[in-house]
Amino acid sequence: MAPRPNVPENVKRALWAESMGYCMNPQCHTVLIPGASIAEMAHIVPHAAGGDTSAANLILLCRNCHRTIDGARIDQTCDILRGWKANRNREIRRKFAKQYATFTELQNSVAPLLLRNGEIFDDYGPETQIAENHELWLEFEPELIANNEQMVVMLQANRRLLHPENQKIADAFIKHAAEFVKTRGSHSTHRVNLFPTSLCSIFGIAADRWEKPVSNLSALQNFVGHLIDRGKFRALHFEPDPVLLYVGDEGTEEILYLADGNRVRQIYWSGRFYRPETTEMRLENLTFLLSWLSGNSIRYEFPDPRNLTKLILNQKTPLVVFYEYCLSVSKLHSIPVCDGLIAVNLHNWNGAPVSHEASQYAESVGMKAFTQQEFFRFAHRNLK
Repeated sequence: MAPRPNVPENVKRALWAESMGYCMNPQCHTVLIPGASIAEMAHIVPHAAGGDTSAANLILLCRNCHRTIDGARIDQTCDILRGWKANRNREIRRKFAKQYATFTELQNSVAPLLLRNGEIFDDYGPETQIAENHELWLEFEPELIANNEQMVVMLQANRRLLHPENQKIADAFIKHAAEFVKTRGSHSTHRVNLFPTSLCSIFGIAADRWEKPVSNLSALQNFVGHLIDRGKFRALHFEPDPVLLYVGDEGTEEILYLADGNRVRQIYWSGRFYRPETTEMRLENLTFLLSWLSGNSIRYEFPDPRNLTKLILNQKTPLVVFYEYCLSVSKLHSIPVCDGLIAVNLHNWNGAPVSHEASQYAESVGMKAFTQQEFFRFAHRNLK
């Protein structure tokens, strides 16, 4: 009898993706990941009867089920195994295709798999540059593939819970997972669709910081208000790196870098914090002002973090900031007047960002209304 040919690596990978790490006998629920049980590839049409080593003719079983089926083969065994292969895959997909009510529920299922895959890749992956790790990589790779496939099904079933831009990242991961199964190479550069590391950002595994924080100050205010109302707000710092500290849904202390764009927009989207729109101010305009204040030794604080357009300078001077093409008198009418109040329009794209009527009104009620540059000059003379 001719020796059995080796099973190609891409076929092994396909079997792990198909099984998602479970024995393909519908009556067996054994988990096949390394360390839990021994997975074996069984021929549907036996090798002795001309069966090949294609993915269509192989099925992944635990050792006990493999022994049982091989020890009791009958004429219908091939059809039974084909039925297992088809029905079990649908059953496993249904198991992981649960539709969650919230993004937090999805995160609780996806994040542990991302963490585990990250551990495998960091310890044994091609980037380790350690030749001895290759055998361990081959041992743990099936677990990574099974985890990938589970996440693919979860993401497809719960696409609606992701921010539209984050859906594109999920799609990139799905392409990566499919290509990972079909390719075989010792270096990730052999593949076109590499793992999108920003997926880890979405699920709070590792921050993926953008060059600038997410601009939507209105959404940030709404999120902070939500946290304050629930007693979960801890602190908001803008320098040197804008960061929000709060208690998460699971009671853990969370650090949200406001430049971790994929994560931030997912939180805003999931919590529906984009509405109502509370200010047209952009976060970068505010942080520019705050950086200038700090650089000029002018202390600032926010009396109410729900409204980041109102500040107190040097513990005494109230400041209200606007972002208007031209600061109008109607905008000034919308804020309560108090002693020493300063209103500043941070919009700096045109030559007259404070209307004449607004300036007159401010003077009549003892308020000061400035453009950004006017405020800087005033602060240099009066607030330092």
